[in-house]
Amino acid sequence: MKLFDSKKEPAVSPEIVECDRRMAELAQRKQAIYTHIGELYVKENGSDKVAGTPYESDVCELGNIERGMQELDRRKLALQGLRRCEKCGNILVLDSAFCNKCGVKLEAVKEEEAPAADSKKCVNCGCELDKDAMFCSNCGTKQE
Repeated sequence: MKLFDSKKEPAVSPEIVECDRRMAELAQRKQAIYTHIGELYVKENGSDKVAGTPYESDVCELGNIERGMQELDRRKLALQGLRRCEKCGNILVLDSAFCNKCGVKLEAVKEEEAPAADSKKCVNCGCELDKDAMFCSNCGTKQE
């Protein structure tokens, strides 16, 4: 039984370690390029040009994520007593009437608003729909 008990791990040469490191680096660069291509595609085409394509639901989901991120950013700033200028993005005191960077007149800050009564979200993909929609125009799911 000694034969089976004495398994030795194969020696790992520095060249093998270097190959693994370089392969991981190349895989990371490849993923970054895919990400960049996707970002360029979405920027160039937007949700209006991808309707009816295999990318439609993903682009719609990206739009929903972006809106969610903007809402969270707005809430976080409001909790800190701040807001963002709609024109230039400058961070300002919440009750500012004008931006001190670009000079644009700012709208008064509104209390938390309820979701628009004339729209709803798809139960499957989360896309914005008309309140009367029976089916999602993005994924085709029947709405409740």
